[in-house]
Amino acid sequence: MKSLLTFPTRNLIGGVVFVLAVGSRGIVGYVSQGWSLGNALYMAVLTAW
Repeated sequence: MKSLLTFPTRNLIGGVVFVLAVGSRGIVGYVSQGWSLGNALYMAVLTAW
């Protein structure tokens, strides 16, 4: 049985996909509340990271 650590590329891609999914969901949430796209991006970055 192979460990998850033997596939660092897969782990990296999974992490990047997760970060992009969380960020885009935050942006969509702020925009749906009436924020501009620029402000939504700024707030999503500040809130998540």
